[in-house]
Amino acid sequence: MKGKISVMRLKQINKAYWNTVAKKIPEYKRVQIVKTRKRYFSLLRRKIPFLKRILDPKKQRKINVKAEGKNYSFTLLGTGFGMGENYRPVVILLDGVGKKYLFYRSTGINSEKPGNWLPFNSIQIVKEKGGGSHPWYQKFEGHPNFSELFVKLGEEIKKLEPEIAFLEASSPSFVNAINSYL
Repeated sequence: MKGKISVMRLKQINKAYWNTVAKKIPEYKRVQIVKTRKRYFSLLRRKIPFLKRILDPKKQRKINVKAEGKNYSFTLLGTGFGMGENYRPVVILLDGVGKKYLFYRSTGINSEKPGNWLPFNSIQIVKEKGGGSHPWYQKFEGHPNFSELFVKLGEEIKKLEPEIAFLEASSPSFVNAINSYL
């Protein structure tokens, strides 16, 4: 990954990475994968201005939780973002191999859990009949009933919320950057 690299090449690298990670990986290869992912994030910070702010290593926070009898370690990206007129804040967690997990702060309208941080699957730009568009959070099936792990992660995010800086990120280019590169 030395020398100049195009944004298109970054997309290809990310796709290849996830094809590799989707398969069961022996423990000894995980170290190499983690190093590769860290180099990739470093390249993203240099190439894509929005992701430079999101991936700022100085603002990242470690989150460790015990759930379902196991210990889990995540990195909270200390810069989150908000989308749309209702401004629903979002944060990104990365697991040990760099897989992203998205969480949003619930208004409580559908979940009946106002102020709780809940996981969701992805962000999409929805086209409106009048020609406009708006971001939409594609929620998991079974929302808002989540595993113990996701509940505990949400509680940890809530504790760290005062330390998180939030950016306005409702343009399609921001959404595409998050979906395509992380």
